[in-house]
Amino acid sequence: MPRKELGLVARDLGFYLTGRCDCTAADWTAENWLYPLDWGYQLDRPDQYFAPFDENGIPLREIPGAIPLTYLPSRIAAYGLANWNRAQRDTQARRRFLACANWFASQSECAFRHDFPLVAMPPGWLSCIAQGEGISVLVRAQRMTGAQHYADCANAAADWLDRGVADGGLLDLLPDGRPFLEEYPRSQYRHVLNGCLYALVGLSDLVRSGLSQTAEPEKLLNAVMDAVEIHIDRWDLSGWTTYDYQFETGQYTGQPANPNTLTYQTLHWILLDYLGRVHNRGTMVARAANWRDASASLLARVMALTNKVRFRLHHGYRH
Repeated sequence: MPRKELGLVARDLGFYLTGRCDCTAADWTAENWLYPLDWGYQLDRPDQYFAPFDENGIPLREIPGAIPLTYLPSRIAAYGLANWNRAQRDTQARRRFLACANWFASQSECAFRHDFPLVAMPPGWLSCIAQGEGISVLVRAQRMTGAQHYADCANAAADWLDRGVADGGLLDLLPDGRPFLEEYPRSQYRHVLNGCLYALVGLSDLVRSGLSQTAEPEKLLNAVMDAVEIHIDRWDLSGWTTYDYQFETGQYTGQPANPNTLTYQTLHWILLDYLGRVHNRGTMVARAANWRDASASLLARVMALTNKVRFRLHHGYRH
């Protein structure tokens, strides 16, 4: 395992034991349009989380033997949104945020593709996490500058979320036929919750901003939030979140649950709580509170760590 990946394993172990994490909740109620996740911890450690950068200050990503040095849309979005949350008081953060927004606005068809193969997906694959975070960046860029092309690109990016996986988009179906947005379409990772939540936040940003050019983003937002509420137990392992959907029947039955790291557990409850409060969804708020309480419990963290080690012994280090 590369040195950087070993460092990530050690970091995750420390988070489980101490309860500290590399993302926290931003006080979005006090300051309008803050992104709900605060990545200040990561932004203060750019060499660890975002480096190297290209000549325009855009983060690049490499995992030796797995991913070549390339642009990873979700990392670019995280860097942009972390800077957005500081942009009101930091002119350099404003510049860095707009550089990231311009990267998203420059992508063909506003499809934020990954130019490398991953888990049987060929180069050029899309992900709902990248589309959702990209929308969140673009909506905020329009609010910062007033430039219409950011709004146009945000709407075009949202169209990929409303297109079926079979047609090259990101909209799939849960076992009961309800809609869900896929982070890794047509892969072994089925119905990954964190990616879907990021996408829902992006759709929510587009709708709440008044920049949506049709009624479709709001319809999709409400339909997928309904599905997440109804199926929420499928990502719950005795109060701790799982990475992907736990099936009752079918080809995925019998696979061990993949409990999240503390970072993923934290971003799950933050995003779920945000969506629940913004859209008045009590089921989301209540479940987010349960997951937040588990994050604060040493016993729950130790149990999650034990289950995570068991999972990784069988599947290796990935999430």
